[in-house]
Amino acid sequence: MGLGTKTKKYTMVVNVKEQGTFGSIRKLIDQFQRNTVSEPVPAPVRMSWGYEKNNGPDVWCDSFPIAKGNRQSPIDIQTKTCQVDNQLCSKPFQVNYSTEKNVEVSNTGSSVKVQIKEVSELRGGPLEGTWRLEQFHLHWGSSNDHGSEHTIDGETYAAELHLVHWNSNKYSSFGEAADKPDGLAVIGFMVNVGKEHPGFKAITDVCSKIQEPGASVNLDKDFNPSCMLGKLDRYWTYLGSLTTPPLFESVTWTLCSDVIEISQAQMDALRSLKFNNGKCMVDNYRPPVPLCGRCVRASKTRLTRGVIMRKLGTCLFNAASRSLSHYHLQCQSKKLTSHHVFVFLRCVHQSSINQQRPPWNYDRLSNWGYDENNGPATWPENFPEGQGRQQSPIDIQTDRVQYDPSLANNPLRFSYGVCRGASVENTGRSLKININQKSEVTGGPLKDTYHFEQFHLHWGSKNDKGSEHTINGKLYAAEWHSVHWNLKYGNFLEAAYHPDGLSVVTYMVQVGAEHQEFKKLTNVCSRIINANSSVTLEEPFDTAKLLQSDISAYWTYPGSLTTPPLLESVTWIIFRDPVEISQEQMDALRKLKFPEGQCMVDNYRPPTPLHQRTVRASFRES
Repeated sequence: MGLGTKTKKYTMVVNVKEQGTFGSIRKLIDQFQRNTVSEPVPAPVRMSWGYEKNNGPDVWCDSFPIAKGNRQSPIDIQTKTCQVDNQLCSKPFQVNYSTEKNVEVSNTGSSVKVQIKEVSELRGGPLEGTWRLEQFHLHWGSSNDHGSEHTIDGETYAAELHLVHWNSNKYSSFGEAADKPDGLAVIGFMVNVGKEHPGFKAITDVCSKIQEPGASVNLDKDFNPSCMLGKLDRYWTYLGSLTTPPLFESVTWTLCSDVIEISQAQMDALRSLKFNNGKCMVDNYRPPVPLCGRCVRASKTRLTRGVIMRKLGTCLFNAASRSLSHYHLQCQSKKLTSHHVFVFLRCVHQSSINQQRPPWNYDRLSNWGYDENNGPATWPENFPEGQGRQQSPIDIQTDRVQYDPSLANNPLRFSYGVCRGASVENTGRSLKININQKSEVTGGPLKDTYHFEQFHLHWGSKNDKGSEHTINGKLYAAEWHSVHWNLKYGNFLEAAYHPDGLSVVTYMVQVGAEHQEFKKLTNVCSRIINANSSVTLEEPFDTAKLLQSDISAYWTYPGSLTTPPLLESVTWIIFRDPVEISQEQMDALRKLKFPEGQCMVDNYRPPTPLHQRTVRASFRES
């Protein structure tokens, strides 16, 4: 939990970010206390704190000595040593959060933050008086088995939600309260991956618009932060600190035992955001620090069913090897019925399904590539979908294709726009341009409207190979993919897990004449040679010019992504007529580098079996 970004609420000359030297932050808080600025103040010197080895939690104390204090956070909550305080039960939390319009969601460079402007208040529990909600944010991991900052009896969770409040009874602003011992209060919830969280959906739906640090967007629908809350009746509380620099020891922590759930797609939306250094935003958490003699109070002694079930899990799995049917389940505080066991087993089953879903930020995953030791032949070891029966690419054997006149009767309809300020990336696996303009396709094999998300390519080390799909066994120098997602699913990440979620419009590429629009991409390749680098296009990019004049002749079939996580959610549309790019443009692609430092060539997956699928054609073979 950190201070977050302050840009609008107070009359400030300085644009305050999460990062800054301790002295700069101190000056800014002094200004917050006065609520006025008598003279311009220099922008704070940026401090390169983060979550990597050279700037992560282990070294924060070098610039923020308070990190070694006796009231730091997070901690491991050891439930057996917590002190039950019956007075907490007599003062239940009272939540009075307001609905507001145009709520700002931002990528702070270290988390996603939702800024609250309307008066939303909290009372009760361990808190005296009224506390005003300032913002909420999260911390999460690179996989679902870690990511929370606090731990419960050593157990980590996929993420942790922090709702940050300030003492409005004693202080006039968040800035004034931020460094006071009784200034802040944070309500924390552990987060696991399971079913979709309806309230959180509004946040994850806009993550694709704020992937870059510093980016922000306003929600177009009314939002009430109470939708983020779980149950507030059972919790632990202690005195602690911010969990990010400047690490002020000013927080009354309330950690609720009710674990909230978000879907895998929502979790992946968070992981698609980027840190200030351009890497995917994962593992943005501080590990637990010593308790240093502090007292952790508990509101109730009775465990919630969720806690019982978690503890029961170990017993169930140990007993399963002997015989679950002969195992008598019992707990000192209450007897667990067969219904409880059924619910638990169902949760275990669902959890195993969710854990099979790999994280979506696959561009920067380290366990796959195109070498012999991590290439396509090895992918199914880490991505079981790769052994499915609807994998891509395939060899299109034209004498076995089925002509479908309904495709010609329902022609493809492209509504592509011109992108301005589009981001072009070396993802470490390909060249990619993110489409930031409304561009859509429908018709043909598509029953719904699909939004153009991004464009990338695959190519070879020579001009006689590089395409992923082959036509009657023939390889092309490259293959380009225009990736779209089904608008009925709300966002790209959610769509990726549905059989009709994605559509990829594809051209084979051969070396010949220069492609004028594609030249805008290859012209910037020299600026993104290294993996995970990006550049903003200075000139408009017309996505419609990626299409040939004749879009009536194509093949289509149901398949998968051709890179991990290999999800079988793609309707492929492969145009018969190839496009051409020049040798110079082809060479520009080959100068890009993989993360390992080698030239980026042969970044393609070979064809996979068709199995029982049918490839349809919109035209009759001559």
